[in-house]
Amino acid sequence: MTLPARIPFYAIQCLPRTRFAWFLFGALALALLGCGPVQTVGSINSTRHPPTLPPTSVVGTAISVMQVGDETLLTTWRGNAIDLTILRRDRKQQVVLPVHEFCTSAGYLVRLPPVIGVTGCGSVWIDHASHWLHVALPTRLSTGESVTGRGSQWWTVGIVGTASGMGSEAVKVWTTTTLGASWDLGAQSHNALSSRPRGSIPYFGAKSGIEAGPGHHLWLSGSGGGGFWMYRSAAGLQTWTAVTAQSPKPGPNSWVTGSDALVETSPPLFTSRTEGYIPATVFGPQDRLAIFAVTGPTWRIAQLRGLLPLAPQSVWSLAASGSHTLWVAASRRLYRSASGGRTWQVAGSIPYPWTFLAISFSGSYGSVLAILPPGAHHPGHYALWRTTTDGKTWRAVRVSRRNASSDRDTTP
Repeated sequence: MTLPARIPFYAIQCLPRTRFAWFLFGALALALLGCGPVQTVGSINSTRHPPTLPPTSVVGTAISVMQVGDETLLTTWRGNAIDLTILRRDRKQQVVLPVHEFCTSAGYLVRLPPVIGVTGCGSVWIDHASHWLHVALPTRLSTGESVTGRGSQWWTVGIVGTASGMGSEAVKVWTTTTLGASWDLGAQSHNALSSRPRGSIPYFGAKSGIEAGPGHHLWLSGSGGGGFWMYRSAAGLQTWTAVTAQSPKPGPNSWVTGSDALVETSPPLFTSRTEGYIPATVFGPQDRLAIFAVTGPTWRIAQLRGLLPLAPQSVWSLAASGSHTLWVAASRRLYRSASGGRTWQVAGSIPYPWTFLAISFSGSYGSVLAILPPGAHHPGHYALWRTTTDGKTWRAVRVSRRNASSDRDTTP
């Protein structure tokens, strides 16, 4: 990947005393686990800036990118509207989705197969017969990433209560089979001290996302002190079953380093109808991304596949270009695993202070998005790269609302 220097549906780090000491610690941990250290492949041409720096407004920020076949969808948020850019080979379509209020969850791209949705401010827009249809969500408490679907059936989750200091949240899950024309309450969490009604969701854990999976299952993830938090429902949302993580073994290669460690489990990424991957951020002396595998038909146990060390304050994004080919964009590095997360290679990087925000794949087509964070010179500027060769080569894409897009080959 020709990203100039060295290298986020729906957050990480700690400061080691010495970088070298923690590098040795991480290498030893991965070796003991059978994963081996992260390897660097190929060479990266170092330049001071990425090859594309599209102009954007002062408050404009690149929010989300998604690859759907050969189409790349990019959303940016500029305070009163969501700008959606759809790139198809050498063609470009730009859509403005008006937002009449400020909110913190505007512009997230979500998969609602067979359509794509853009969420924000308690609403979702869907591409319906070449017209972007605005649909109101049943609650203003729903966050941008907490919408999922399959066909005409969608689900959304909203937080309705928090136990102060306990890391527990009460939620409600709504469902629709009419593309949002009407919503029904499908399930809700019970209070920790009350009786457990039919269809209730466990109260414990700070909820982090929801995802529709194979076999008509719905997956709800969360976080909690030192524990793996994932529940799976059957059709009808009447029963919720805990997915148990492989028991951590003592030692430096454990995915939990102590009882006070914080584990934030994210919704699974399914690569087939019988296999999926659950990423979990493990906060500790050194933050790491743990990759667990779940398989059907039981989906009961999450097997630890590997650990990827993360830099302090990393924002990461996980994608898959095949059944066992995983990609992680974290901080300034792009990682690739051809073994389902067991071993990782550095596939590209970008210079400081640029940081990767999101990565998405659809077969051999992929896209990766980087942004200048707050505090940097020209914050909010972003850079986009696309690949049609499963990440072997990448092209920088110039995205501007005033000029036609152009690609520049940046392969070493």
